[in-house]
Amino acid sequence: DKDSKLFNFFKEKIEITEIIVIEKVYDQCGNVSKGIVAQALPYLRINQFNTSEYLPTKSFFNQTDNSFINRTVKNRLPPAEFEILKRNFLEDADAKLLLFCINNDNMFKPRIVTEETEASNDNKGFKKIPSLCKILNISTITLPSL
Repeated sequence: DKDSKLFNFFKEKIEITEIIVIEKVYDQCGNVSKGIVAQALPYLRINQFNTSEYLPTKSFFNQTDNSFINRTVKNRLPPAEFEILKRNFLEDADAKLLLFCINNDNMFKPRIVTEETEASNDNKGFKKIPSLCKILNISTITLPSL
């Protein structure tokens, strides 16, 4: 982005909260490619949104156990390992994005920006964001569509 158009596009959208970056996504940016995204986009640190107040409901827990899970993985795991996997998922950025959308659906119609597809998830414990969003009736959008 030699002329900073993309940089400025995201900076402006984030500053006016048209794009919201939750703290869990920001944290993951620091763990990918030696934190280059967090370093290149310093405004993310200032404008991250805290989702710690968004707790899963009973319905969300049930969906986590039954709809969000990759059944093949669940069937292979002992119950104690599945509980650890589930706890980690519930603290991960994917679950926090979903909870953010569910909790803000009355104020505006949030959409999750993702480059993931619904295709197989390499035997990971839980389905990918597009599949989870479809279950919860949350819209997704790709970067080029912004």
